[in-house]
Amino acid sequence: MRSEVREQCVYVAGDVSVQTLNSGAYREFLQQCRLPNIQTVDFSGVERADSACLALILQALRQSRQSSLHIQALPESVQLLAQLYEVEEWLVH
Repeated sequence: MRSEVREQCVYVAGDVSVQTLNSGAYREFLQQCRLPNIQTVDFSGVERADSACLALILQALRQSRQSSLHIQALPESVQLLAQLYEVEEWLVH
């Protein structure tokens, strides 16, 4: 998993899974999401995602300094997991 800040958005790319999400990438992503100007997290660069991605998103929403953090281009696999766990409404603002 890779993440970077461009303007008011955190872009996420690569595989976001239990196998690929390490503590360094996790901490960096959450720090990026806490920046005061961040409004959106864009997952359009994600190639593969599982429940680790959903956990990452939920933690970012919880810790975000901005109450209106928008999630964009969520992978279909994560959308299905959110429906299964009945948390999909938490991902939409």
